[in-house]
Amino acid sequence: MLFVMTPNVTMIKKTLVIIAVALFVGACHKGPTNEERLERATRQTNIDKSEFATLRCDDAPGALFKARDENRPEGERLKTYVDLYLSLENSKKRLDEAIARNSDLAYQEGAQTILNNQEACSRHLTDVRIELERFVRDLADTPTFQEIRGNNIAVVPRVDFGVLRRAIEAIEMDGKQDLLRSVDTAEQKLGPVNSRKPGNRPR
Repeated sequence: MLFVMTPNVTMIKKTLVIIAVALFVGACHKGPTNEERLERATRQTNIDKSEFATLRCDDAPGALFKARDENRPEGERLKTYVDLYLSLENSKKRLDEAIARNSDLAYQEGAQTILNNQEACSRHLTDVRIELERFVRDLADTPTFQEIRGNNIAVVPRVDFGVLRRAIEAIEMDGKQDLLRSVDTAEQKLGPVNSRKPGNRPR
């Protein structure tokens, strides 16, 4: 005896309905137009001017003038140099990263000003590093001097050794460990308290 399989009408109807709905939804959904794609790409590559506005190095010459002033105590000069160097280094790093995120920067309005600022930051950073490194080597090579205090002659530090160490660490100088050892040796002779009480070195 042969058995004839009769189709399940209800199941067929459900399948047809699902197919119809899928086709309808697919027909209604439209992908982005060429204009929308262009607008989206433009938004993604546009310069964030608020980000670049804070990354400037215009005040570097004024701070560098203060750091060079030999009438100021050497400790103050050193701190000014270090603060300026770290500030320029941070601005240049953030500026480089921001520009790298804007691959089409050269084709956008205001781009030349930003690129000029990047070049200025790089130039100031190089100048400050050269002067700071020269100053730090001089301080590390001759970290103390003799000062008359009352009726005695005392050996005193030229600058706070903590600040001097910070400067050596900040610029990652060649011979860094030798410079740090020189400071450590001078500190051991003076003691940790006196090594943070710089004298008034005459000019």
